[in-house]
Amino acid sequence: MTESMALGASDARARWVGVRRDQVALVVCGVGLVGDWTLRASASMLEAVLGVFVLVLASPVGDGVIVVEWCAAALTFLGRRRWTSVTLTRGRGDARIVARGAARFEDYELEHRGRLDLSGADDALVASLGALCDGLATTSGIHHVSLHVREGADATSTMLALPFGASAPEGWRHRDGAPGRAGESRQWLLERWSYLRDLDGVLTVLRVEDFGAGSGPGALERLQRTAQWSELALHLEVLGGERAQRLAARAVHATRSDAAAASTAGFRRSARAQRHVARLAERETLVAGGRALMRVAVYVVVRGRDLDEVKGAVIAFARDARAAGLRCRRGAGRQALWYCAQLAGGPGW
Repeated sequence: MTESMALGASDARARWVGVRRDQVALVVCGVGLVGDWTLRASASMLEAVLGVFVLVLASPVGDGVIVVEWCAAALTFLGRRRWTSVTLTRGRGDARIVARGAARFEDYELEHRGRLDLSGADDALVASLGALCDGLATTSGIHHVSLHVREGADATSTMLALPFGASAPEGWRHRDGAPGRAGESRQWLLERWSYLRDLDGVLTVLRVEDFGAGSGPGALERLQRTAQWSELALHLEVLGGERAQRLAARAVHATRSDAAAASTAGFRRSARAQRHVARLAERETLVAGGRALMRVAVYVVVRGRDLDEVKGAVIAFARDARAAGLRCRRGAGRQALWYCAQLAGGPGW
């Protein structure tokens, strides 16, 4: 179902000349402090120390984070409770999850009918989900839609979580229709720095951080074929019409302004930068024509019987993700937060 998606580089972190803006700001401040201490005879040594400290904060430490982000994650991890409870309550027609946040949604299960791609049903399924998101975009507010694929011992199940009151496309059945669904269940998780423990074993939550230029259509579909995962969650946050048009137009204006500033400073515009501007302009045109503007997040849960098994599976999965043109983050210090964010309805968003 993800083979028709063509996603570009992530817009979550704004960049200037290929470098994140927050990192550029730290480097400029650090260089300014050190330069001022060097040029001014009466400058205090504290200014130089502070400038070096700011430069260290801007240094990358791996996993796509810089030192200041790593320190922030460590502080929040130390101040957070180690146990996290996930409570699922099913009523008549809806479900509610409470896990460091609350989310109310309606969940549907895909009626699997063998190999859908042989009959072209995959394309129809993707088109119906796209039409659903386009319909939600015509209303005001923000709507959360999530698709969850769970790999079991015997079979694979696909679940769709929609905002309360929304209707699922054809081919999905309401999960409340199954026996034994109603009631309340609770799960406890013990958080460690890079993994979680529950009654079934050890698990690690990864997030697809960037859809690189080499990913293209079918990147998530290729990733889904690998055997090194237990659950895959695709979250879509659909923005309302007016806000979506405003954000799309603002992104084009900011990118073109950065390109003009870079050209003025003497930087040559690369073909990749030009493609990025063209992609944003095309997105603005589509949003103005009524298509949905969505924030996309992909989470992957890797499970195992012990920590060594999970570590090996994570390494293999990261290798497969790079082969598909995707970059994954392992979420050190954020495992409980990411687990809550990948749940149906996104209670941790």
